[in-house]
Amino acid sequence: MVLEEALFRTNIRLPANVPEGPFEARVVLFSNGVPVVDRALHIEVGKIGFERAVFQLAKQKPLLYGIAAVLLALLSGWGASLLSRR
Repeated sequence: MVLEEALFRTNIRLPANVPEGPFEARVVLFSNGVPVVDRALHIEVGKIGFERAVFQLAKQKPLLYGIAAVLLALLSGWGASLLSRR
């Protein structure tokens, strides 16, 4: 797949504690150890998937989030007690 007239694509793992927001990444293409192209890219770091849904629920409906957290804790404790009886 060709992205932005490029012949490659890479994924970069970021630490979990990276703050959300806009960042600037500097990309340098080397040929025989010599920099050929230097380009600045603007990227946006944010939550996605399940983590984003939980974050939005906590911000938009804190009461519902709190009730769900308490129910999950109760169910987890109950399930653990069932497993430890055996």
